[in-house]
Amino acid sequence: MTAGTTNDEPGRHRVLDVVHSFFKVITRGFGEAKSLSYIYNVNKNKLKPKRVMSQRFKEIKKLNIKEHYESFLANECIVENPKEVIFHTVASMCDNEHMFRFKKDASGEFKLNCNGFAYSNFGISDHKYQLEWAADKGDFFNVIQMINSGFQVVEEVRSR
Repeated sequence: MTAGTTNDEPGRHRVLDVVHSFFKVITRGFGEAKSLSYIYNVNKNKLKPKRVMSQRFKEIKKLNIKEHYESFLANECIVENPKEVIFHTVASMCDNEHMFRFKKDASGEFKLNCNGFAYSNFGISDHKYQLEWAADKGDFFNVIQMINSGFQVVEEVRSR
Protein backbone atom coordinates (compact mmCIF):
# COMPACT_ATOMS: atom_id res chain seq x y z
CA MET A 1 0.00 0.00 0.00
CA THR A 2 1.16 3.50 -0.73
CA ALA A 3 0.68 6.44 1.58
CA GLY A 4 -0.90 8.68 -1.11
CA THR A 5 -4.47 8.63 -2.36
CA THR A 6 -5.53 6.32 -5.16
CA ASN A 7 -8.34 6.42 -7.66
CA ASP A 8 -9.79 3.25 -6.14
CA GLU A 9 -10.87 4.87 -2.88
CA PRO A 10 -14.66 4.61 -2.38
CA GLY A 11 -14.90 8.12 -0.87
CA ARG A 12 -13.36 9.69 -3.95
CA HIS A 13 -15.89 7.96 -6.20
CA ARG A 14 -18.74 9.32 -4.07
CA VAL A 15 -17.34 12.85 -4.36
CA LEU A 16 -16.99 12.50 -8.11
CA ASP A 17 -20.57 11.22 -8.36
CA VAL A 18 -21.82 14.25 -6.42
CA VAL A 19 -19.85 16.63 -8.64
CA HIS A 20 -21.11 14.87 -11.77
CA SER A 21 -24.75 15.08 -10.61
CA PHE A 22 -24.21 18.75 -9.73
CA PHE A 23 -23.09 19.47 -13.29
CA LYS A 24 -26.10 17.57 -14.65
CA VAL A 25 -28.43 19.85 -12.68
CA ILE A 26 -26.51 22.97 -13.70
CA THR A 27 -26.46 22.09 -17.40
CA ARG A 28 -30.17 21.29 -17.28
CA GLY A 29 -30.84 24.75 -15.84
CA PHE A 30 -28.48 26.71 -18.10
CA GLY A 31 -28.39 24.61 -21.27
CA GLU A 32 -24.93 23.90 -22.62
CA ALA A 33 -22.65 25.31 -19.95
CA LYS A 34 -18.95 25.38 -20.72
CA SER A 35 -17.58 25.78 -17.19
CA LEU A 36 -18.42 27.06 -13.72
CA SER A 37 -16.96 30.47 -14.57
CA TYR A 38 -19.35 30.68 -17.53
CA ILE A 39 -22.27 29.82 -15.25
CA TYR A 40 -21.08 32.32 -12.64
CA ASN A 41 -20.79 35.12 -15.22
CA VAL A 42 -24.26 34.37 -16.58
CA ASN A 43 -25.64 34.48 -13.03
CA LYS A 44 -23.71 37.59 -12.10
CA ASN A 45 -24.50 39.67 -15.18
CA LYS A 46 -27.99 38.62 -16.24
CA LEU A 47 -29.80 37.25 -13.23
CA LYS A 48 -29.74 39.87 -10.49
CA PRO A 49 -31.05 38.39 -7.25
CA LYS A 50 -33.79 40.32 -5.52
CA ARG A 51 -32.98 41.21 -1.91
CA VAL A 52 -35.58 39.62 0.32
CA MET A 53 -36.12 41.34 3.65
CA SER A 54 -37.43 39.53 6.69
CA GLN A 55 -40.80 40.60 8.06
CA ARG A 56 -39.38 41.69 11.43
CA PHE A 57 -36.71 43.79 9.67
CA LYS A 58 -39.42 45.53 7.60
CA GLU A 59 -41.48 46.28 10.70
CA ILE A 60 -38.53 47.86 12.53
CA LYS A 61 -37.62 49.92 9.43
CA LYS A 62 -41.21 51.22 9.31
CA LEU A 63 -40.98 52.17 12.99
CA ASN A 64 -37.75 54.06 12.31
CA ILE A 65 -39.33 56.02 9.46
CA LYS A 66 -42.82 56.72 10.82
CA GLU A 67 -42.43 56.97 14.55
CA HIS A 68 -38.83 58.15 14.94
CA TYR A 69 -37.89 54.94 16.72
CA GLU A 70 -34.16 55.69 16.41
CA SER A 71 -34.46 58.90 18.43
CA PHE A 72 -36.66 57.15 21.01
CA LEU A 73 -34.01 54.43 21.49
CA ALA A 74 -31.19 56.98 21.70
CA ASN A 75 -32.93 59.40 24.08
CA GLU A 76 -35.15 57.25 26.28
CA CYS A 77 -33.40 53.87 26.55
CA ILE A 78 -29.89 55.00 27.47
CA VAL A 79 -29.15 56.09 31.03
CA GLU A 80 -27.14 59.18 31.91
CA ASN A 81 -23.36 58.53 31.69
CA PRO A 82 -23.60 54.79 30.91
CA LYS A 83 -20.83 52.27 31.65
CA GLU A 84 -22.16 49.85 29.07
CA VAL A 85 -24.62 50.08 26.17
CA ILE A 86 -25.92 47.00 24.34
CA PHE A 87 -27.66 47.26 20.97
CA HIS A 88 -29.80 44.25 20.03
CA THR A 89 -30.08 44.00 16.25
CA VAL A 90 -32.04 42.00 13.67
CA ALA A 91 -30.56 40.96 10.32
CA SER A 92 -32.22 42.09 7.11
CA MET A 93 -32.25 38.80 5.18
CA CYS A 94 -33.42 36.60 8.06
CA ASP A 95 -34.35 37.11 11.66
CA ASN A 96 -30.89 36.42 13.07
CA GLU A 97 -30.22 38.45 16.17
CA HIS A 98 -26.88 39.95 17.15
CA MET A 99 -25.56 42.29 19.81
CA PHE A 100 -23.24 45.26 19.61
CA ARG A 101 -21.78 45.89 23.07
CA PHE A 102 -20.13 49.22 23.88
CA LYS A 103 -18.27 49.00 27.18
CA LYS A 104 -16.04 51.59 28.81
CA ASP A 105 -12.43 50.51 29.31
CA ALA A 106 -10.04 51.62 32.09
CA SER A 107 -9.40 54.95 30.35
CA GLY A 108 -13.13 55.71 30.20
CA GLU A 109 -13.53 55.26 26.43
CA PHE A 110 -16.11 53.00 24.80
CA LYS A 111 -14.85 49.88 23.03
CA LEU A 112 -17.11 48.01 20.61
CA ASN A 113 -17.48 44.24 20.89
CA CYS A 114 -19.46 42.35 18.23
CA ASN A 115 -19.72 39.19 20.39
CA GLY A 116 -17.65 36.82 18.28
CA PHE A 117 -18.65 38.13 14.86
CA ALA A 118 -16.39 40.15 12.58
CA TYR A 119 -17.41 43.81 12.35
CA SER A 120 -17.13 43.65 8.54
CA ASN A 121 -19.91 41.01 8.39
CA PHE A 122 -22.51 43.62 9.28
CA GLY A 123 -22.01 45.80 6.19
CA ILE A 124 -21.77 49.06 8.11
CA SER A 125 -20.36 51.79 5.88
CA ASP A 126 -18.56 53.55 8.75
CA HIS A 127 -15.39 52.27 10.39
CA LYS A 128 -15.49 50.69 13.83
CA TYR A 129 -13.56 53.55 15.41
CA GLN A 130 -16.19 56.03 14.17
CA LEU A 131 -18.88 54.21 16.13
CA GLU A 132 -16.63 54.16 19.22
CA TRP A 133 -15.87 57.89 18.91
CA ALA A 134 -19.55 58.75 18.50
CA ALA A 135 -20.32 56.69 21.61
CA ASP A 136 -17.54 58.51 23.50
CA LYS A 137 -19.26 61.82 22.66
CA GLY A 138 -22.60 60.41 23.85
CA ASP A 139 -24.09 60.67 20.35
CA PHE A 140 -25.97 57.36 20.44
CA PHE A 141 -28.52 58.53 17.87
CA ASN A 142 -25.66 58.71 15.36
CA VAL A 143 -24.41 55.26 16.48
CA ILE A 144 -27.87 53.78 15.86
CA GLN A 145 -28.02 55.38 12.41
CA MET A 146 -24.57 53.98 11.55
CA ILE A 147 -25.60 50.46 12.63
CA ASN A 148 -28.86 50.75 10.69
CA SER A 149 -26.92 51.70 7.54
CA GLY A 150 -25.64 48.11 7.28
CA PHE A 151 -27.39 44.76 7.10
CA GLN A 152 -28.82 45.11 10.62
CA VAL A 153 -31.40 47.30 12.33
CA VAL A 154 -31.41 48.14 16.01
CA GLU A 155 -34.40 46.58 17.70
CA GLU A 156 -33.66 47.26 21.37
CA VAL A 157 -31.15 49.17 23.47
CA ARG A 158 -30.10 48.36 27.03
CA SER A 159 -27.72 50.37 29.18
CA ARG A 160 -26.39 50.56 32.70
